[in-house]
Amino acid sequence: MQAKYFFIIPQKACIRKGNKFLIVKRSLDEDPYPGYWDFPGGKLEKGESAEKGLHREVFEETQLHVNVKKPIFCYTEVLKEKNLLFIVYDCSIKNGKIKLSSEHSEYQWATRKEILQLKAEPYMKAFFRIQKN
Repeated sequence: MQAKYFFIIPQKACIRKGNKFLIVKRSLDEDPYPGYWDFPGGKLEKGESAEKGLHREVFEETQLHVNVKKPIFCYTEVLKEKNLLFIVYDCSIKNGKIKLSSEHSEYQWATRKEILQLKAEPYMKAFFRIQKN
């Protein structure tokens, strides 16, 4: 019997340096949202804790090791008949140097104002609309 309720739960890392945030641009062959700006992170694997999944995803995408502090934002979206629950965590860089995987074509450190003017994923636009700085 198929489950009645189901969510895919992408974990996203909000990494800040002063008033700038680390964002990554999805490669043009990525689905969904090709060419959109995003926070590093991704979906949990079966049996994986949120913190472990976020550590793994951020490292796979950026080669950075991060400290995961706490969840700071949630956003739901229905995309291609799938329920998504994005959870954004306050994170800091523990160590590493940014080296992107093939999932992303570039990265930048950008301010809230700059991000709101970019082609960014819907959860990210919602997150920055409620941020004060």
